Amino acid sequence: MEYKIKLEYVGKTVKIYDRFQGTKTIVIDKLDLTKVKYYQTIGLKHIFEEVVTDTAPEPMVIEYTAVEDVPVKKKRTKKVDAPTD
Repeated sequence: MEYKIKLEYVGKTVKIYDRFQGTKTIVIDKLDLTKVKYYQTIGLKHIFEEVVTDTAPEPMVIEYTAVEDVPVKKKRTKKVDAPTD
C-alpha cells in the first residue's frame, strides 16, 4: 500500500513521548515514507492517508450466516460397579 501525508500536517512539527527515549520532536516534512509502518506504531497513524489507485482490487465482502442449534441426544452409559474383594 502507498501512503501520503495529509495536507493539514504538511509543514508541521509533532512531539511524541517514548518511555525509553523520552520526548521526540518529529518534523513531518522530513518523514521517510518507506517507514510508514514504524510511524504508525509510534502513534502517528492519523497523519497518513492511503493513496487509492485504479488498479487496487475491490474489497472482498465476507458474509456469515447463523446456524440453527440442533439438540444433541445424550447417550446413556452403563454404570460399572467397582469390583469388591
